[in-house]
Amino acid sequence: MDTPPAQKTRLSLAEQVKEAGFVSIGKGAFLSAAHKDGMVRSNRDARDSIDAPPDVIIMFGWMGGTFRHLSHYAKGYAELYPQAAQVVVLSEPRNFFSRKSTQDKALQPIMDTLGAVGCIPDTRTSTRSSQVKILTHMFSNGGGLQSTMLADLIRRRSPGSVSARSALVHDSMPGVGNLRTTLRAFAVGVPSLPARLFLYAFLSVMHFLGGIIRFLFGIPNIIERLRSKIEDPSFLPWVNKDTPRLYVYSKADGMVMWEEVRDHVQRLRNKGMDVKEELYVESGHVAHMPKDRARYWNAVADVWKASYRDESSA
Repeated sequence: MDTPPAQKTRLSLAEQVKEAGFVSIGKGAFLSAAHKDGMVRSNRDARDSIDAPPDVIIMFGWMGGTFRHLSHYAKGYAELYPQAAQVVVLSEPRNFFSRKSTQDKALQPIMDTLGAVGCIPDTRTSTRSSQVKILTHMFSNGGGLQSTMLADLIRRRSPGSVSARSALVHDSMPGVGNLRTTLRAFAVGVPSLPARLFLYAFLSVMHFLGGIIRFLFGIPNIIERLRSKIEDPSFLPWVNKDTPRLYVYSKADGMVMWEEVRDHVQRLRNKGMDVKEELYVESGHVAHMPKDRARYWNAVADVWKASYRDESSA
């Protein structure tokens, strides 16, 4: 009798993290394992150049995106910048319904990790540290919201800015966040049908109440606040008006309409910001990299090179 083929076992999250070369630094947050002891042995004291890699790459995943999903981007970055430390932050629906104190507790390990490499202002000393090089990559509205939650925590606990070479990558964002797309985004991370139906009902009520509040008092909804925050040139301590920003989006995205991203990009340009675009035609939501890997990573490399400033010629 023939022996049946062995079934492929599904790896646990811990096994996926280890296999990808990462360690957990908190709930839903991971650091490349090579940098966990002593953090980043960077070239920050060496002369910067257009080809110098980032010291730190931080990725904020899309709503319901798993570590396995983000590990494909981590692998791409490891091939592009093998010396860079990587921080991966997952975006889970419950993050946005929890108390502020719970959100802060979840984000604190990320803040501590970034603080250890000089990405966060040190209020204990007035001495300026050497320039840090950091690339921030956000996926969809969920990743954008996670980044602004971290920015809010940093601003409250360690206000100020840092000397940094930085670039931003926005993948499939920002959208307007209507009820249909909001339901689809949150449902990704909720596999249980009863839980999903409850979530639909809850979000529908919240969307209705939010509309009333906005009409009566002019208070913007969560997605409108996201768009407003990322239009702030310095919404993170390591970015400013001169930080190059790359927007990767698609005409085939069924969750974030390409016209919404285009309008947002135009507003940034009107404010004098350095904005670059990669508009795909056929790729779906947060699916541009698999559609054309070379184009995607070349665009990322180009926006990072654009962040270089030759101080000697200034």
